[in-house]
Amino acid sequence: MHLHSKRVPVLLRGAWFGLNKAFRVKLNGLAMSPSQYTIMRCIHESPDHQVEQRKLARLIFSNKNNLASALLRLEDLGYVYREDEKTDARRRNVFLSRKGKEVYLKAKILADHLQSKIRESLGDDDFQKLILHLLKWERNFETDT
Repeated sequence: MHLHSKRVPVLLRGAWFGLNKAFRVKLNGLAMSPSQYTIMRCIHESPDHQVEQRKLARLIFSNKNNLASALLRLEDLGYVYREDEKTDARRRNVFLSRKGKEVYLKAKILADHLQSKIRESLGDDDFQKLILHLLKWERNFETDT
């Protein structure tokens, strides 16, 4: 067994918190948290820049109550808005506002820069391996739930 194999959870947590902190510092001037960026990214990357609220909760690996609270904060900032679906009032679609799209695109530049720094520190081959491992883990966790 490799020396660090027992520390995998601690190493993952440390890497995640380090990345989150670095991104939070970069986002400081945009009045946005990394979690809010993730929500806005998922909306922006969805067809027609809209996503049904329950699907959004799955995309960000959250529950509907936490997402609803985050969406209220984003609505208060004027970054998103929600509309009931025409055919089913129980379903709500989430959209980026014009202001939200502008702020998201500014934040995306910062996120891309941070990702470039990670790629540079690992090298292209190791970065691609990291991506493949993360995708594999994500798929495994999806099937476990």
